This record gives sequence, C-alpha cells and structure tokens, in this order.
Amino acid sequence: MSQADPRDCPHAGFTLFEILVVMVVSMILLVQGLPALQSVMASLQLQARSQLLHASLMLARSEAIRGNRPVWVCALNSKVNLEIQGCQPAGKDSVPDWSEGVLVFADDAQQANGRYDSGERLHHALFSASTIRVSASQHAFAFSASGRLEAGPLPRFELRSSQGQCHRLQLQPGGRVQWCRQEGCCA
Repeated sequence: MSQADPRDCPHAGFTLFEILVVMVVSMILLVQGLPALQSVMASLQLQARSQLLHASLMLARSEAIRGNRPVWVCALNSKVNLEIQGCQPAGKDSVPDWSEGVLVFADDAQQANGRYDSGERLHHALFSASTIRVSASQHAFAFSASGRLEAGPLPRFELRSSQGQCHRLQLQPGGRVQWCRQEGCCA
C-alpha cells in the first residue's frame, strides 16, 4: 500500500484565517443565543418550583382526608445546614416569604396547638437556592379533616423568576389549587 505524499495535496486542511473566521462567527451566534437560553432556563425553574409547591399542597390535602385530621402547611424555616427548625416566624409588616420551602405537619392529638412540634412532620419540600422568589398571602394555614380549608382568608402564592416571569397558585375554599401560568396572572 502506498501512502499519499502530503506535498501532492497543497490545499489539504484549513488556513489559520479560515479557522479564526469560523470561531468569530460561532462566538457571535453564541452571544446572541445566550439571553434566550437564560429565559428558557428561568421558565423551567419556575415551572419546577410551581409543580413542587402544587404537589406539596395536594399532599397536605390528601393527608388531611386520609388521616381524618387537620393538616397544617407553613413556610419552612431551615438552618444553614438545611436542618428543619419548623415554620417561619410570622412577621408583622412583612410579606410571608416561602422561598426556603414548604413544611406539612399534623398536630399531635395531645398537643393540638397549630404550631409545629418535633415529630409532627408529614412532608417537607426544600426549595434549592435559585432565582425563584416564592411569596404568599399568609405564613400558615390548615386543611380540615374533610380536605377543605379551615376558616380564614384563602391562601395565595406568587412565584417570580429573576426574568420577570410569574406563576400564581390560589387555594379555593374546597381545598383545590387554581394555577395561573399565563401573562398577567401576577399583575
């Protein structure tokens, strides 16, 4: 077998100039597409966080019905090492921040005080550090044994991405969640 002599093909390969042109064009296209990619990523994070919150609320409702007892939902308060401390303390003038996560618990029958005590946790969802802000109309609320909301204002959640996208979850008196994902939901 004979091998071709490289000197027989003087135009094999690319010149340095051609490679640089391809790299410059590739970089321009990448820079143009990056903002669109960030928007898509923010939208996916918002969707995932909304689904996790929705699932936690539905789990709390089903646990109340299954256990025939009230089940509480509150804004999670965790330590730096993500150990659960209980519910976020209710501030007087602040909008309740649920960005750390959700805690679902059922009061012990002997200590039914509507506050989280050790050993009462049924479920918790930690919201990993991200650019999604979760706020709510209240710090805590309860589902009755029938799965309906206990007396009081209807809880409303607003989830916002750093890109300005927003989802709203509104609990109905019957305990079901209405989820708004369109533009203008959080106006």
